[in-house]
Amino acid sequence: MGVKGILLSTLISNALATLYVVTLMYEWILPTYFSKKILKDMLTYALPLLPTSLAFWVLNSSSAFVIDYYHTKTDVGLYQIAAMVASAVTMIVGAFQMAWGPFAFSIYEKPEAKQTYSMVLTLYCALMCLVALGVAMFAKEGLMLLTTKEYYGAYLAAGVLAFNGIIYGMAYIAIMGCSIHKDNKPLAVSVLFAAGITAILYFLLVPIWGIVGAALSTALGYIVVPIYLFYKSQKYWYIPYKFKIAISIFLFSICLYALSLSIYTSSILINISLKSLLVCAYLIFLILIFKYQYSDEYEKVKHKLLPSKK
Repeated sequence: MGVKGILLSTLISNALATLYVVTLMYEWILPTYFSKKILKDMLTYALPLLPTSLAFWVLNSSSAFVIDYYHTKTDVGLYQIAAMVASAVTMIVGAFQMAWGPFAFSIYEKPEAKQTYSMVLTLYCALMCLVALGVAMFAKEGLMLLTTKEYYGAYLAAGVLAFNGIIYGMAYIAIMGCSIHKDNKPLAVSVLFAAGITAILYFLLVPIWGIVGAALSTALGYIVVPIYLFYKSQKYWYIPYKFKIAISIFLFSICLYALSLSIYTSSILINISLKSLLVCAYLIFLILIFKYQYSDEYEKVKHKLLPSKK
């Protein structure tokens, strides 16, 4: 059945999963529990997300149409390859998103909650930038080893999209204050604004830089979302985030990635070795950051990992 078979398989598997879940939750979803008030509260909370869905489509899917309009379907294919390479980052970010919400709400009333949220932002930037840096930096070598020459041109867009995945995931941390305040409107506003910026940048950058311009447009549009959400959330429920550290980590990783683009020899092994040194530089930078900015936590970890000297 071709493509239709793929879609039908997805429909059948989702339908079976839904039936199974309904049987598990049957006693929880009896009609006697229905409440108009709760429904009204849920719709009021969720309605701002309806236009957000359309805006997310602009951010995530419309790039292919713009690339096809200004360039060729070959470029559209290269962009999809770039997105596939960058999906290594988005998969890990997606796992974080699924775990973060339940954990964050489970502790928000505890005294240490705000300090925990602050530390999570720093750790998120540190670990996700390491993943994105690895994917972006070695994208070209990966394509050279696993694909043919026609696909090599996707490496630069893949690098930009890898860092874009971090920005997208950061919004889930940034929205914490708004979620506690039960206000989804800042998310809708930020995504709509980001979609508008992305659409404008598409028509400015894609004609000049092709798939790299599309990737940059998406990243620059997405960055509006966490910035605005942090701004609004801090007004609702202040959290002592260490923004300077998080931004420093993010910018340092981007600088290392930019530096890695100048590394090109005839040997893949030499390229990988030189880029690995840049990854080591990033790790050293992280150690220094955590040693001097989180000195108490650093000493605790050091004493646990290293045996004490007699």
